[in-house]
Amino acid sequence: MLPAPGFHHLHLNSVDPDAAIAFYVEQFPTSAKSSWGGFPALAAPNNVLILFTRVATAAPTSPQTALWHFGWHVTDTRKSLDTYTARTSLTLLPLYTTDEGGSVFISSDSWPGTGGVPGRTKAQIAEAKAQGIQPARSGGFGYMQGPDDALVEYRGQPSGRALQPRAYVPGRSVLRADLVSAASQRAGGRGSHEPGRNDRAHLPGPARA
Repeated sequence: MLPAPGFHHLHLNSVDPDAAIAFYVEQFPTSAKSSWGGFPALAAPNNVLILFTRVATAAPTSPQTALWHFGWHVTDTRKSLDTYTARTSLTLLPLYTTDEGGSVFISSDSWPGTGGVPGRTKAQIAEAKAQGIQPARSGGFGYMQGPDDALVEYRGQPSGRALQPRAYVPGRSVLRADLVSAASQRAGGRGSHEPGRNDRAHLPGPARA
């Protein structure tokens, strides 16, 4: 009997696959440039691949679809934020926390969610203030602008940096997210992881349109 299927790869369109791969390797350095099935690829350390197809223009980011973003787990979200903040060429995307425009770059700098939801309603924010609830200031998640208008998440994960097996990317930039068995992966071989136009993320607290 074949083993249960596992997440194999995410397939993206890109106007410049080599530049896109270089971007992800810089931001998530345990990933590496690779290839698979004749496609340029990015290999994450948990055996997940991103494959790239060269296209003439970047995919549209509206109207929105259910395929929204993808991302990596990182060993220390706060340290990653400090590193990313120092990179002037990198665009970090704010998480809006109030209707008045308050924002943070990492979810743990806002009130913690409740009931398993990563955010609070206005009433829940008022309740948190009344109860003196404070941001955790550790862990959490944030977003950056990736190549080809991709929305890229980074999230705390103690086991190490790896592409998340759940993947959501903006607009039509995804061609497919395939599930294949481990046996099929070995057979195929491996070569030498909210917002309008995805230019800002609205997650903790009430969303701001």
